[in-house]
Amino acid sequence: MVKVTADTGRRLALIRLLLGRAEEDSRQAAPFSADSINRLHDVAEMFLVLAAEVNDADVNPKADFMSYWPALSKKLDSPLAYKVQMTKVNQARVGLKHHGIVPTPDVIADCRTAVRGLIQDETPRLFGVELDSVSLAAFIVPPDARTSVIAAETKWKQQKDAMGVSEAFADLAQAFGDLIEDYSSRKLTTSGRSVFKVMDDPPSLWSSQTRLRASHASRDTSANAVLKALEPFAGEVAAALQALEAMTLIIGLGVDVRRYGRFKLLTPDIVRMPGGRRRYVDRDSDPVRTEEDFKFCRDFVISTALHLAEFDFDRDLWRARREGGSTVAIRISEGQ
Repeated sequence: MVKVTADTGRRLALIRLLLGRAEEDSRQAAPFSADSINRLHDVAEMFLVLAAEVNDADVNPKADFMSYWPALSKKLDSPLAYKVQMTKVNQARVGLKHHGIVPTPDVIADCRTAVRGLIQDETPRLFGVELDSVSLAAFIVPPDARTSVIAAETKWKQQKDAMGVSEAFADLAQAFGDLIEDYSSRKLTTSGRSVFKVMDDPPSLWSSQTRLRASHASRDTSANAVLKALEPFAGEVAAALQALEAMTLIIGLGVDVRRYGRFKLLTPDIVRMPGGRRRYVDRDSDPVRTEEDFKFCRDFVISTALHLAEFDFDRDLWRARREGGSTVAIRISEGQ
């Protein structure tokens, strides 16, 4: 049985990551989807090169792409699958790259299916692990979120009861919250306020109301009574505005709200306690969560982290100086 080393795991994770990106590119409208053929082919070749190294298959790195099939088949109990389909992928890549033949949407879809099938189905035989079990957590930049995802994976593997399952999903919920908080909290104006912040925190709203009520209390008991009666309503308004602002931020950052909805249903609500402790509350008193549910939530957190990293900037990276009182030079770091 092949033993997956740390380096092999890292390379498999990269292959899994690039496969997902190539699949996304393949679903774009023409002609942008055409280049996905090259990306899909490259990912498949990365997979085959790594498989040959790990399984000591005799393949010349400069040999023809299809030469991996006979070489790897010798190391397996049965022939390496998807040879016919991958021959067509190779032909489509040669046609595009060397002859300018743009693949049709059907050809692109067939190539996407073939490459996904090859990597998904043959990873267990070639590496001794399932592709979906290969963690992409290392690609998460914020350390708190990365730590939470790794903790969730560990708890899911070692789950002994329903409490362990809930803890794993709570870690994923916390990781997502940490991602959004990390991204927005580093985009500060000179006043120290996040550029994504619209409303004041509830303490400011309550303090304003409290001052108003106190100013009337000594003069008008009826006004004081009215303001006191409005307290529950004011609290509900503040909570609603906060929830609206949070959802607006998620939408504005480009997070897929459809997937976010499923993620919210599967993960518990996180409540921060004094001293930094957390408490989580499941929406369902007895939720049933499957392996597929865990993989979905984990991958949703990771894909969100990668999406946010595509365009990231930090207040500490902004260097502005006035020249003649009007010109401002700004440097933005794109990606991390």
